[in-house]
Amino acid sequence: MIPNSFVHIFQHISANSTELKQFLIQASYLEIYQEEIRDLLCDKGKSNNLELRESPASGVYVQGLTSRLCGSFNEIEELMARGNKNRSVGATNMNEHSSRSHAIFTITVDMSETLPTGKTLFKVGKLNLVDLAGSERQTKTGATGDRLKEASKINLSLSALGNVIAALVDERSSHIPYRDSKLTRLLQDSLGGNSKTVMVATIGPACSNRDETITTLRYANRAKNIKNKPKVNEDPKDALLREYQEEIINLRNELEKRKTRKSIAVTPETPSPVSSVSSPKSKVKGESKVVPNKPAENRNSAGSQRVSELATLLEPYGIDPTLPPQEIMEKLAAVRKDLLEDNMQVKNEKDQLLKKLDNTTNYLKNVQKECSHLAARISWLESKVFMGGKGKDLVRHTEEQAKHIEAKKMELSQHIQRYAEMEKKFHEEKYSIEQLKLQSAEAEVELVNKSKKYDKVCRRLQSTKSEVKAKQEKVAADLEALRKMQKDLRKYVT
Repeated sequence: MIPNSFVHIFQHISANSTELKQFLIQASYLEIYQEEIRDLLCDKGKSNNLELRESPASGVYVQGLTSRLCGSFNEIEELMARGNKNRSVGATNMNEHSSRSHAIFTITVDMSETLPTGKTLFKVGKLNLVDLAGSERQTKTGATGDRLKEASKINLSLSALGNVIAALVDERSSHIPYRDSKLTRLLQDSLGGNSKTVMVATIGPACSNRDETITTLRYANRAKNIKNKPKVNEDPKDALLREYQEEIINLRNELEKRKTRKSIAVTPETPSPVSSVSSPKSKVKGESKVVPNKPAENRNSAGSQRVSELATLLEPYGIDPTLPPQEIMEKLAAVRKDLLEDNMQVKNEKDQLLKKLDNTTNYLKNVQKECSHLAARISWLESKVFMGGKGKDLVRHTEEQAKHIEAKKMELSQHIQRYAEMEKKFHEEKYSIEQLKLQSAEAEVELVNKSKKYDKVCRRLQSTKSEVKAKQEKVAADLEALRKMQKDLRKYVT
């Protein structure tokens, strides 16, 4: 029943997912062991004795219970298989792998639908698949120690469930004892709340289980008299699908912002060498004097040539070649000092620019990394939300469901074929048994007749033995009398 429920859910979603309809599925799995709630989707011992809470919006819930998103039939089936491995089981005289707890596998389906008016309507449905542990009698199960404690807790919770069902059926009852056990509190919505409930009662066909069978049938008869009037849970405040859709929108906006920021990010302007490094001429221009361009008439040609060469060398620095050599040396030293300072300033500015460039590069790398994370998060969220129009996820889910259905059909056909073979074999065995029964009856009649004949022969034998014995006794008596007569005759003859 449970795998078929999974198939039905995913088939319905695949058939109804459109651009205006989106679905989200999440599942949780817990067990109630000796009135302790355990999370079966966590490692054993890590999530024991969870607490029950109640809120006006979501009703009764388990605080800290693990809930997983499921995007396909295989994922939800793997969750159930994982939880079944963590269930509490034990051996009794009635069952080698008896479940020692009640288990509840909950599937929550969120749906969002965009109406023609533009308004988005959210709906939430929940399916509780409950595996109740069977009631036990110590005389039959032979439970002792821990098994006996587990059985007493199981019977107490089942008794509390029976009291709740009886109170729901009784119109005169003003109080429903949901708080008598954790099982009834968790099933409060399923029994008397906004829900449709189906109970499957299992009974034993053996005569030795007659009392338990009658009790179970009465239990189920009371349960079927509960009348609920469920309604659609529209626009709940805690719809997870709404939160995920809002998160996807926010992540997309953030991703666009980061991409935009990355595209317009500009490295700080680098000052041009012309503006940052002043030419020696501009540095000393204010201190320089205008070099007279008139030739010295009182110098000879060699001196005029040297002065002309010196003027050519000093012209870039704005130094008058007619100044005394000591003064020219001081001015050249000042120019050298200015040039060294300019070089240090350029180096500092270069280091700052390189540092800013490295910071900008690291920032862009971080932005790119964050964009990748956001894209991955969006992709993961969209993979869990069933949406029509895009086709990829829906087709994949539909193909998976089709393959699974085909496999189930083949498996079903094999089971039907095997059932037909077993039925044929059963009829053959049944015919053989009938023949054996007839032969046994004939043999029994023959045995009875032969027994009668044997009894008759035995009686005749006994009668014959008695006659032989009587005759033997008579012969012995006659012989004794003849011996006596012979003895008497001998006396007379002598």
